[in-house]
Amino acid sequence: MTTNKKWRVRAFALTYFACLFTFVGPTAQTQPPIVEPIIVEPVTPKEYARDLAKTLYGWNQAQFKCLAILWGKESAWNPTAVSPTNDHGIPQRNMPNATSAEKKAFLEDTEAQIEWGLGYIKHRYETPCNAWSFWQKNNWY
Repeated sequence: MTTNKKWRVRAFALTYFACLFTFVGPTAQTQPPIVEPIIVEPVTPKEYARDLAKTLYGWNQAQFKCLAILWGKESAWNPTAVSPTNDHGIPQRNMPNATSAEKKAFLEDTEAQIEWGLGYIKHRYETPCNAWSFWQKNNWY
C-alpha cells in the first residue's frame, strides 16, 4: 500500500491538537511539558475498511468477516488487482467506460477503492453478508 497523504495530515492534526491541549493553562512559574511526537502507524486496507464500514454503515464484526472473505476471493485485498474481465482494485470494480487515466487513478487510491466498494455493497446488497451470500451462489457480486 502506498503512503497516503490523508494519514500524514491526520497524524499532524492529532499531534497539533494534542500539543494545544497539553499547553492549556500553564502558569507563569511552570514550563510546559515536552511533548513527544505522536507516531501514527499506517493502517492496512482491511483496517481502513473495517473502521469505515463500522463508522458509515454500522456494520459489526460479523459483517466485516463476510467482507474480508468476499474481497479476499475477489482480489486477495490487492489494490492493484485487475481481473481478466477488466475489473479493478480491491472490490473489483467494473469500469467499462472509464479512461485509462481514471482506471489508473482508481488503482492508485486504496481508500477510494474501499469507499466505493462499501458504497456499492450498501446500495446493491445492503450488507457484506448479503453480498457474500450472492457471491457464493453466482461466483461474482
